[in-house]
Amino acid sequence: MCRYTRFGMASISSLHRYLFQPRCAIRGPVNASWLDQIEIWFSVLQRKLLQPNHFLSTASLEQAISDFIAYYNQEAKPIKWSYTVEKLERKLGTNS
Repeated sequence: MCRYTRFGMASISSLHRYLFQPRCAIRGPVNASWLDQIEIWFSVLQRKLLQPNHFLSTASLEQAISDFIAYYNQEAKPIKWSYTVEKLERKLGTNS
């Protein structure tokens, strides 16, 4: 664990060890398309639940998020992508 002085870390080396010590390892797919889906979900959560509301306690926020997840899991539909490879190739001018 790190030692602190009145002015921060005891030394630069202890600061470096603290900042760069491995805390956890996350393994996932090598591509980023699954991250896009997560970003979309958090965007929906923010627009539908978090942004228009004010929560007075952490417990009420946790309950609202749990309720939203239950609702979303029942009502969610797959995203229908409308952008095609052909449209992208036309835009980039790489038609064969």
